[in-house]
Amino acid sequence: MGITRLIVITFPAQVQTQFHPEWIVFVPFSDGYDDGVKPGDSTDNYQLEFRRGGSQAISDLVDSGAKEGRPFTFIVYSLGLNWVVEVANELNLPSALLWVEPATVFLLYYYYFHGYEDIIKNSISNTSCSIEFPGLPSEFAGPDLPSFMDATKPHSTKAIEIFKEQFETHDKESNPKVLVNTFDALEPEALRAIGGKFDLIGIGPLIPSSFLGGKDPSDEISFGGDLFKVRKIASNG
Repeated sequence: MGITRLIVITFPAQVQTQFHPEWIVFVPFSDGYDDGVKPGDSTDNYQLEFRRGGSQAISDLVDSGAKEGRPFTFIVYSLGLNWVVEVANELNLPSALLWVEPATVFLLYYYYFHGYEDIIKNSISNTSCSIEFPGLPSEFAGPDLPSFMDATKPHSTKAIEIFKEQFETHDKESNPKVLVNTFDALEPEALRAIGGKFDLIGIGPLIPSSFLGGKDPSDEISFGGDLFKVRKIASNG
């Protein structure tokens, strides 16, 4: 029996999603802003409507799947949608965060919210200062750390708030799963550094759809994480 992946998205996002395999089905829902968010719209109200519409859409989808003999077995959500965990728990379904960055970046944010915030803030502008983090093989100078940790950078306050809420949600769970954009041979230490607190599972490398034959204009040719130079190859697999 084939497995179908259903992706719950808003109507504006559906318009931008054109290239995908047949086994991926997009299920749109209304967040009250079907024409997109306009200048002057309340961000707080949009987030509330997005959560309300998204929660209802997921619940209805799972209920209909069960009635039709096509039960759902797992829910995957992205950063900033930590309310999905609550919905999944209410539906008695396991869930996992999809983390599109490497495991090392996940760990740096984890440590930021678990004892290292002051150390990072005092060191992030200092190129001569280095910080050691448990389980990571290298030391990090201030400029090596994610830019959102630098309070002087644009949008850092809002971004840190989103990350903080995400980790606060995880702290209430028991060994939550995180699907990480990496693979075991690349980051073996990082994937196991906080074992018992998080179950980090490497599913990478994740790549833009433009590499899969689609030409989504929102994708860039390179996303800055290439291990090798991009070149065209032929495959008969």
